[in-house]
Amino acid sequence: MKLGGYYEPMLLPDYLAHDFDLKVDKLVQHNIIDCKGNLIPCWDNLDKLRPGTLVLCVVSLHVWNIANRDNCFKRFYTLKAQSVRVLKESPTPSPTGIKAFPPPHHLV
Repeated sequence: MKLGGYYEPMLLPDYLAHDFDLKVDKLVQHNIIDCKGNLIPCWDNLDKLRPGTLVLCVVSLHVWNIANRDNCFKRFYTLKAQSVRVLKESPTPSPTGIKAFPPPHHLV
């Protein structure tokens, strides 16, 4: 497992092949770090980033000015996470007991 790596969607704990028509889509490993400084596998985000988890995020703010017909514009703001660090794990249990499948041995 490495930062920016690509992985099969079937690693997601709630992945059901018949719900998706994926051909080349992949999971991307983002810069999400646990309390111990370890990279959280992208297929484990559902469990490790559940409600109640306290995180510190480094983000960039993007502003989009979208013009309309009346020569006015609407302004939209988006945040893009550069990195996420878990400061305190959630006290709530995993949602419905969902756990990620064990990753293939060559990813560990």
